[in-house]
Amino acid sequence: METLFAFLVKASSVIVLLYLVYWFFLRKETFYSANRWFLIVALVSAVLLPLFPVQYSVLVEQQNTTTPLQVISDTFKNIPVISDSSSTQESFNWQHAILLIYLTGAALFLLRLLTQTFILIHLIIKYRVKPLNGIRIVENEKYGLPFSFFNVVFINPKFHKQDDLPEILAHEKVHIRENHWFYQNRL
Repeated sequence: METLFAFLVKASSVIVLLYLVYWFFLRKETFYSANRWFLIVALVSAVLLPLFPVQYSVLVEQQNTTTPLQVISDTFKNIPVISDSSSTQESFNWQHAILLIYLTGAALFLLRLLTQTFILIHLIIKYRVKPLNGIRIVENEKYGLPFSFFNVVFINPKFHKQDDLPEILAHEKVHIRENHWFYQNRL
């Protein structure tokens, strides 16, 4: 359990560090494809880097001079501690609490992702996919703004005129071609 906790702490630290690099140096850049690749590599690195342990050795030369205080101190270090077994209590384990919070958050985000995906699948089944100019379109009444998910464009006909449709489809076609559904959650 402690190794999983240590891995999660290290992976989270790498994510935070690389996100700070993105935030301070790359977020205002217009190289969207390069930024996207940096974020993907950062996430993969956050998983892989904690798997390789970083170990180092420090050699300290022992001093030959011992003082009477050191001898007394060393003598008392070896005295065993005897405790009353009835008075020992289980202390609160912070590592388990933090791990529980982390896993709860991960489970909630996974649940949210699955819920949103099932809602979109339900919309595809309910409103049927219609091909238009090589693009698959679902006209729905749930979402006001147009968006694409996988290779399907969702449009609410109440909010968009027929004249706006070619511009909207051209915009969403770029999102489909560059697989933006994979890189960001648009809902």
